[in-house]
Amino acid sequence: MIDLMRPHSQPLAGRRYRAPVCRVVAAFALGFAATPVPGTGQEPIRRGEIDLVIGAVEGDPEYLFEYIGALTLDADGRIYVGDRDAQDVRVYGPDGRYLFQVTRSGEGPGEIREIVCGLVFDPDGRLWIDAWDSYKVFDIQEAGADHVRDVLPPDEARRITTADGTTSHLSRTTNCVRPMFAGPTGLTVAVDHFFVDDEGEIDAEWQQVQIGPDGSVHRRVTIPERDLGDISWPVMILRHATGPREIELPPPFANLNILVHSPDGTAAHLYTREYLVQLFDEDGQVRHEIRRYIAGPRVTEAEALQERERLDRTRDNLRDRDVLIEFPSIEMPERKPPVGDMWFDGDGRLWVRLAWAEADDVLRAHVYDPDGGMLFTAEWPRGIDLSLGGVSGDVALGVQRMEFDVQRVVRLRFSPP
Repeated sequence: MIDLMRPHSQPLAGRRYRAPVCRVVAAFALGFAATPVPGTGQEPIRRGEIDLVIGAVEGDPEYLFEYIGALTLDADGRIYVGDRDAQDVRVYGPDGRYLFQVTRSGEGPGEIREIVCGLVFDPDGRLWIDAWDSYKVFDIQEAGADHVRDVLPPDEARRITTADGTTSHLSRTTNCVRPMFAGPTGLTVAVDHFFVDDEGEIDAEWQQVQIGPDGSVHRRVTIPERDLGDISWPVMILRHATGPREIELPPPFANLNILVHSPDGTAAHLYTREYLVQLFDEDGQVRHEIRRYIAGPRVTEAEALQERERLDRTRDNLRDRDVLIEFPSIEMPERKPPVGDMWFDGDGRLWVRLAWAEADDVLRAHVYDPDGGMLFTAEWPRGIDLSLGGVSGDVALGVQRMEFDVQRVVRLRFSPP
C-alpha cells in the first residue's frame, strides 16, 4: 500500500544556494516481485525510483517553486507545473530543462487572477487550467502557448436566501487537491452544490459535472455519502461581531471524508478511519465495495508531542487575539486511521494510500483497476506526493518538500507489471 503526503507548501522561509536547478538521476533498477501483503494474499509490488528532479532553493526563478498545485504530462513527455502562489504554469522538457511559460499572474485574457488548481489536456490536445474562478484554455505549440478562451465553471458564487429570510453568500468550492479529467464527453470536475433543505437550513451535496468545450453542462450527477454516524470534529467557540461562533478544530490524526472522481466520470468515496471504499458508476450508484481489515500505525510519543504543540499554538494564537471563549478538550488517539488518502490517476486506476508509521522510509498504496480489481502495491520514497496529477503508465510526477519549505518536482519510474 502506499502512503502519500499532500504538500502544504508555503512561500520560501529561507534561501540557500543549491547549484543544480535540475538533474537527471541514474535510475535504480526497479524491482518487481510477488510479495505477500497481509490480508490480500500474493500481490505484486512495483517500486518507483526518482530519475528526474526539477527545483532549487535559490537560483534562476524558472526553477523556484512556492506552492505546487497541479502537474501533468503531454504526449511528448513535457512536464507542466502549476504554481498556486506564483500564479503561473511552466513547461519543462523530458530532461527537466525549462522551456516556456504557458501563463502568469495577471488580470488580462488567459492570465491567472486567483490560483492554479488543476491541469489537464482535453481530447483535442488543448491544455485546460483550473484557475479557481474560471478555466483557461490554451493551444500548446512547440515553444509557446496561445490562449483560446476562458470558460466559466459550472457553479459560480451565489447568494442563497433561507426560509427565515437570512441571506448567505456561498463561494465556489471545487477542491484544488482533486485533479480534473477530460473524457470523451468533455471535462469532468467535482463541485459542491449548495441548496436550502426542508427545514430552511443551507445544505450541500457533492456532485460530478461534465462540461463541454464551451462550458455547457453535459451531465450532473450527485454522489451520495455513506452514513458513518457522528464524525464531527471538536468545536471552538469564538467571539464574533454578531455573537459567539462555533468553529470546527481538526483533531490529531482526524477521520477524513474523501470523495474523488476518475477520467471516465466514475467516483470513489471513503472515510479514512476504516478501509472501506465505495465505487460509484456514472449515475452515482454504488457498483462495488473494497474492504480490508487493516489497523492504522500506532501514534508515537514524538508524533503525539507534535500534535499537542499544534493545538497549543492554535489556542494561544486565538487567546492573543482575544477571540477565544472556549477551547475543547481533545484526547490523543492510540493509532492513526489506516488510510491516509485516495485518488484516481490519468489511466483511471484508483490509488489508496495507507497511513505511514514514523519509522517508515517508503510510502505504499494499493492500486486498483476501474472495476476495483487489485493490480499491485506501489512503493516509493517517503515525502513525495503523487496526488496532484501526472501519473500514467509507469511514470509518475510528484511534489517533494525539502528544507526551508522548498518544493521541487520529481519524476518517478515504476517497474513494469
